[in-house]
Amino acid sequence: MKKKLTEKSSWIWSIVILGGIPLVIYILWRYLVSKNAFDKTLLIHPYEIGTAKINRPVTLVLLTDLHNNFFGTEQNELVKAIQTVNPDMILMAGDMIDRKFPLDGFLALIRNLPESVPAFFVTGNNDFWKGYPAGIKTILRDHGVNVLEGECVLINVKNQMIDVCGIDDPKIGKKIYHAQISSAGEQKNSGCYSILLMHRPDRRHLNEVLPYHYDLILSGHAHGGQWRIPGLINGLIAPDQGIFPRYTGGLYQHGETNQIVSRGLAKNSNLIPRIFNRPELVVIQLLPDKR
Repeated sequence: MKKKLTEKSSWIWSIVILGGIPLVIYILWRYLVSKNAFDKTLLIHPYEIGTAKINRPVTLVLLTDLHNNFFGTEQNELVKAIQTVNPDMILMAGDMIDRKFPLDGFLALIRNLPESVPAFFVTGNNDFWKGYPAGIKTILRDHGVNVLEGECVLINVKNQMIDVCGIDDPKIGKKIYHAQISSAGEQKNSGCYSILLMHRPDRRHLNEVLPYHYDLILSGHAHGGQWRIPGLINGLIAPDQGIFPRYTGGLYQHGETNQIVSRGLAKNSNLIPRIFNRPELVVIQLLPDKR
């Protein structure tokens, strides 16, 4: 009799579990939909950073991880958003293309960027996976974009000098990559506000550039950790960082160095959908700090 009751209990629990799992999935899905968790519209994400090294505000726009996605015809939505904030510089931190897709989205953006605004670019891993990083760099240079390969460019913005440095993605090769880190660090002008563009934000690569004491490091690559729960989880998974990554999107401080990681612009090219993780255009205001 006891055996029959146990078998009956097991059977009941099996029904409860098998019926409960779809119910939980359904409730979770309805919640995500009702909260617009899958919203793919462009978000302008502002940051403000104070520094005593400038005396007039400077506006930077950071573009990363476009992965050839489109925002309107000929990228008109993205270009309009850039024009709206009236940037002093446009900074691209890699993976503007994608190894699996044509270059259409990337080319449309490059064609339509404001010609009067200085633009800078460093490669990401997809630029190398695509197989012709040199060709991509040529396209950018032909459109007036400064391609940085372990070097720094001093730029005059509102009668104040900003040092913009950049390094290729590590996919270029270990020896060249480390040579670029050293070269950029040695060229950096310590008397000016300094910015480093590098694609990967994780701690291993970060530790290699922090000794050069840049004022601001800009990266992407992590795609915001794909799944986010605002206020609780700032990302589920990211390349080079694994589960619950630390550097997925936001402002991080390392002594006197600020690091901003963009959640990127990719919205349709990911195997894992973005949840509570809108594609973002990062806008950084550098503000004079008189203290």
